[in-house]
Amino acid sequence: MNMYLHEMKTYRKSILIWSVCLVIYFLLSVNKLNALDSAGQDMNKFMEGMPRAIKAIMGGDLDISTSAGYYGVCLVYVFLMGAIHAVLLGANIIAKEEQEKTVEFLMVKPVTRTKILLSKLSATLTNILIFNLVSLGVGLWFFQKFESKTFDTNDLIMVHFGLFLTQLIFMAIGNVVAAINQKSRTAGSISMGILLTTYFLSILVALSEKIDFLKYITPFKYFEVAPIVHGESWGFEYYVISLFIIIGCLISTFVFYKKRDLKV
Repeated sequence: MNMYLHEMKTYRKSILIWSVCLVIYFLLSVNKLNALDSAGQDMNKFMEGMPRAIKAIMGGDLDISTSAGYYGVCLVYVFLMGAIHAVLLGANIIAKEEQEKTVEFLMVKPVTRTKILLSKLSATLTNILIFNLVSLGVGLWFFQKFESKTFDTNDLIMVHFGLFLTQLIFMAIGNVVAAINQKSRTAGSISMGILLTTYFLSILVALSEKIDFLKYITPFKYFEVAPIVHGESWGFEYYVISLFIIIGCLISTFVFYKKRDLKV
């Protein structure tokens, strides 16, 4: 428990900054929506004039003239923010002992590597939960402010559950990259490279039906906001793939971390 509390203390400033950024982002988004409403602009006509690539980046076919559609567009970027937060946290929380030269101090304690890793993963999961709770809380405030009748609380919770699963996927990817990679300082950058590759791949998939099959290898396509906004649901296969990635990466993390030659 002491190791868990130590990790939570280490990352408390980080999660505070992420939370504040989330709140500021939604406040700016609300102000933007109010400004457009006051100006009497037709949001959908505004979107029609945009290039297809920009539409793909902004969530595809969401009706941004409604509060639910506009919130969906906002969440597209929250998913990206959440994924970045999770993958960097997942990688750095494992690699930081070597980076900060505290491996020797940690290893002399009468605890196993499994217990050390469990404490780190518990702290990571707690930080991700805090990120999601802050995002969900701001979302509830958003819909209370605009009195949306097109998006109920269950839909909102479902969307944020998708955000949570997306973060778990990238957290697990960051974990396994840090556990396998012998150069601890590059764990974060490699993890970010994987994230950005899958993100841009999701945009390419949205632009071309010819490569639609690639949607199964980019987590950004698993739990998109649009289906929930339209009253639909996510495919069961995405849950299966997500579970496979998360469990596979976590098992690999434990295997490689226990065998890893930690550099003092």
